[in-house]
Amino acid sequence: MAGYIGNTQKISGRYTVDEFTSSGGTTYTLSSAPGDKNNMQVSAGGLVQYPSAYSVSGTTLTLTGVPSGQKIVVRHMGDTIPFPLLDDNVVTNAKLADDAVGLAELSATGTASSSNFLRGDNSWQAAGGGAWAVIENTTVTSTPSIAFTGFDASIYDSYQLRICNIQPATNLQDLNLRTSTNGGSSYDSGGSDYHHNWMQMRTKTQDNDHDAADSQIKLTGNQSCASAANRLVSAVVDISFPAEAAYTTFSWKTVWSGNTEWCVVNGFGERMSAADVDAIQLYFSSGNFAAKGKIQLLGIKKS
Repeated sequence: MAGYIGNTQKISGRYTVDEFTSSGGTTYTLSSAPGDKNNMQVSAGGLVQYPSAYSVSGTTLTLTGVPSGQKIVVRHMGDTIPFPLLDDNVVTNAKLADDAVGLAELSATGTASSSNFLRGDNSWQAAGGGAWAVIENTTVTSTPSIAFTGFDASIYDSYQLRICNIQPATNLQDLNLRTSTNGGSSYDSGGSDYHHNWMQMRTKTQDNDHDAADSQIKLTGNQSCASAANRLVSAVVDISFPAEAAYTTFSWKTVWSGNTEWCVVNGFGERMSAADVDAIQLYFSSGNFAAKGKIQLLGIKKS
């Protein structure tokens, strides 16, 4: 038999065996059709018969010259069931065709996907919680606003915007943030949509918007951003509960260069009504972004 793997042929199995007692007749009905007489072995009275002594057609065996009362034994050789037993370490990568083992051959439970991994207990599971994942990564171009829409409460607990070295195209502009609950079709911009408070660390200036609601979150406080060379803006904005029908809260630290000095603002704020926030927009108070810098939206995966 062909196709053995390894150095030693080891076969176990069993034969189909028919037994008859001769009555002096010449035909016997087999339990299955062997297909060819060379696929069986016939013995009569303990003596193995030459293939020329018998013939087979379907399940009918024709055998002559056997006295009455003798035992006839037919072994169906073609019914052998091989069970190759492989030696240790005989299956190597070189013996496997490319993609011979794929997802369809795995018995793992769960659903395989780009966001799942195969655990040691043979189940597909989402990646463990607590890890940062980059959801959106934007290289800033000349545009009036930049939107982020990758909010999914079933995957992430909280989010962070990382703003690195951006700049307004028009001199002395404020950097603002506002939210949407309809995928970015429109953004909240009413006079009572947000409360926020901030402190300018260099001048110790503090706003009073915790008492008077506003139409946006002002990430740069009361100091505008310059458009001169190398006067860039960077910030980290932490965002909680945006897609959980709650009050979305923000805390941030922004570092940038004003027209004549460096500025640092620490702030916190919230959207003033509970809803599923599913998009956030950044924009300067007037004009476009300059084509420089990058902005990332990251999420912390649930446990």
